[in-house]
Amino acid sequence: MACLIERTANIACVVVFVLHDVFGFAHGEIAEMLDRSPAAVRQLAVRARRHIHARRTRTTSRPDTGTEAAERLMAATLGGDLTALVAALAPEVTR
Repeated sequence: MACLIERTANIACVVVFVLHDVFGFAHGEIAEMLDRSPAAVRQLAVRARRHIHARRTRTTSRPDTGTEAAERLMAATLGGDLTALVAALAPEVTR
């Protein structure tokens, strides 16, 4: 997961991917959470999957960035707090 977060330029894609493909939320539910249209959410999911399959590195980051992101993600997930989970993935995605 940290690798995905670290290597993806569009963090909104990561949020949609995690909520849909990992946690099983429907695109419509994610659209409401992120204040986006279901079509936009589906497109973000497609982009995320393409990026994952292409395994492209788009940015470079500090070595500890992935670890910090993974720790925030795990704390939010284990705490069962969806708002914290989305904020841990990408605070700038939520409105």
